[in-house]
Amino acid sequence: MAYGPYALAVIAASIGVMAIAYGAALLPFNPLHIPAWLFGPLGAYTVLYGVLTRRDPMYYALWGSIMVAIAASSALYEVVNPLVIVGVVIVLLVIAALVSRARGGG
Repeated sequence: MAYGPYALAVIAASIGVMAIAYGAALLPFNPLHIPAWLFGPLGAYTVLYGVLTRRDPMYYALWGSIMVAIAASSALYEVVNPLVIVGVVIVLLVIAALVSRARGGG
């Protein structure tokens, strides 16, 4: 299972849902939410890909978490300080790396 074609499909589906949501006036347009629409689903897919294929799971978990953090910062910037989200992601990544290292994963 290759990562690229499915990642492109996730991005295309996300753009389609975003166009429907904004075009039908289901949500008020906010350009600062566009990264959430793109990086949220792609980050979730990236993490899921790493878990399901077991191909470099830490690599995919790292980049997936970074994308999810960008999406969360973009979507929640009015409610939560983006630095808080980045800090939580950094702490979680360090814990995951330590657990992986303790299990002999690298």
